[in-house]
Amino acid sequence: MKKYMLTRSSWIVTLLMLLIASTAQTVFAATTACPAQYLNGVAPDIQQASLKAKARELCYDNFAVMHSGISRTPIWSAEHLTRESIENARELKGREAFHPEENLPADERAELKDYARSGFDRGHMAPSADMPNRSARLQCFSLANMIPQNHKLNTILWVRAGIQEIEKATFGLPMPSRSSAARYTPVHVL
Repeated sequence: MKKYMLTRSSWIVTLLMLLIASTAQTVFAATTACPAQYLNGVAPDIQQASLKAKARELCYDNFAVMHSGISRTPIWSAEHLTRESIENARELKGREAFHPEENLPADERAELKDYARSGFDRGHMAPSADMPNRSARLQCFSLANMIPQNHKLNTILWVRAGIQEIEKATFGLPMPSRSSAARYTPVHVL
């Protein structure tokens, strides 16, 4: 069963990456208020008018989110991971409470009641396990950083397959694990 789950998760992640790569020609560079989170300080630019409507960039201490006021979810998140940030995140224990994003207009933000009895978990776009301090961890529990996620995906695929397997499936080569932060090369994740 475990081997099947890893194979299936690898296939799913690879398929998603191929779909993203196939639409890469529609992504152009844009200026950003959060340059530290993007490679070379440049964010993707949304070209599709329907996605661009009510899109807002939100800058946090350790990640950024391009938020859609239409879907009331993030379009993407971006973060810059370093050896130091991963080491600090590994030492941080506990979790924070989910909360609505007060920096968004009420009609463009998700509320806790939106997830109540919906059948979906609140899935982090920028993972809480990447947050290097209490302030960043609290920020990452903003509903602006959440997407509705299938419970099995949130609790089984991510936990059983683990980030190491997902990274291998995505990039086709082994990536340093968070437990080997001493060998971790700084990366930008979108």
